[in-house]
Amino acid sequence: EEFPDRKVVYWCSHTAPQRANAVYLMGAYQVLVLGRSGEDAFAPFAGLYPPLLPFRDAQCGPSSFNLTVLDCLKGLRRAKLLGWADLETFDVDEYEFYERPEHGDFNWLVPGRFMAFSSPHDPPIRDPQTGAPLTMTPQEYFPLFRPRNVTTVVRLNGKATYDGRKFSDFGFAHHHLYFDDGSNPPD
Repeated sequence: EEFPDRKVVYWCSHTAPQRANAVYLMGAYQVLVLGRSGEDAFAPFAGLYPPLLPFRDAQCGPSSFNLTVLDCLKGLRRAKLLGWADLETFDVDEYEFYERPEHGDFNWLVPGRFMAFSSPHDPPIRDPQTGAPLTMTPQEYFPLFRPRNVTTVVRLNGKATYDGRKFSDFGFAHHHLYFDDGSNPPD
């Protein structure tokens, strides 16, 4: 709107991850700002060659699923329609602060309802060179969770990096639902 007669040129490297990220960013702009569907936002990129690689979990080894750029754009559109992704209310500074390991490494997946956070470790893991915290203990999460009305913690990883009773002793419901990292939860 501010520069209606100007064109934006976006350049990225030819490597597969950067290409997929670039297409997602251009599509996300169309979904969030221009109000387009995921399919319409992706349409100009559908015939790219070589084809875009799907996104995957950050784990090592073979991926158990493929999440395409189109899947992500359709999900973003749904999140926008549900009010979960709103550029007017999204607080970039808060997001960038709390995504850091020393501040909890957590993000709302469904604002006010469902949060993802890095698995606590007791004792905490620290960077061997700098001593900076890479994880937090369960107790360090308590003052972050209470004002956000978090009531239940579900551990998804198989390796017990902390004693779940530390959460339950402080009034949080604690459950263990193990499944392989990067896979789907069991039925």
